[in-house]
Amino acid sequence: MVDHKNLENLIKNAHFVRAVKEAETLKLSRDKIRSLQHKALCQMSACYRNAKGTKILSQKYGYSKENLREILEDCICNLKKQGKTKFLDICYDSVSGCYLSFEEWLRNFLKNWDKL
Repeated sequence: MVDHKNLENLIKNAHFVRAVKEAETLKLSRDKIRSLQHKALCQMSACYRNAKGTKILSQKYGYSKENLREILEDCICNLKKQGKTKFLDICYDSVSGCYLSFEEWLRNFLKNWDKL
């Protein structure tokens, strides 16, 4: 029997990048792994506003720029539905030197994709 306790703890503590690796090790379904990848990408971008990290993760997971755009737009919708608008609020972006909402950050991120 496979022990899923470590994976459950990683998810519970919102360590989604590590949860993806654990899910792959456990050979979970492609859908479960994709779901965790989406959470990791959402966290890296919306929570951390880490453009380079988001691009690296998306490429590692095999997503195109367009796939990533769709994932992050879904992330915005889900955060709004869950009432977690804090992650969508304006915060300082060290790359642009401006205060940006997540939607503004996402537009700039996608526009500067090739420069990252």
